[in-house]
Amino acid sequence: CSNKSGIDCIIVQPCTKRIHHGFEYEDVGCEISDDLSECGIILEVKQPKMEMIKLDRDYTFFSHTHKAQRENFPFLDEILKERASLYDYELIVGENGRRLLAFGKFADRVGMIEFFSGLGKRYLLWVKK
Repeated sequence: CSNKSGIDCIIVQPCTKRIHHGFEYEDVGCEISDDLSECGIILEVKQPKMEMIKLDRDYTFFSHTHKAQRENFPFLDEILKERASLYDYELIVGENGRRLLAFGKFADRVGMIEFFSGLGKRYLLWVKK
């Protein structure tokens, strides 16, 4: 999305279960909204509801789909139908090819941090060109 000045922004969906309240996100320049229709990349801690998967978007979360778990086939079908891209935290690997994340209390948060780290490194490579 772009804010009023045309600069990219971050939209945070409202939630009453977070440690940080909405005003804290607003204080650092984020917009609070349920409407993610302008967002190109949607970062999730948990798997989103199927009706939230939109055409040509990028999603990041633990999808639990790469091992072909039968209960997740409908979700993966929806991702494919909407031509969305899926960056699965579960598939983040280190230089040695081993998974960096395992399941646990903080795995989703670490996955998001690793995704941001990779995005930043990719951006720096792009800027240097």
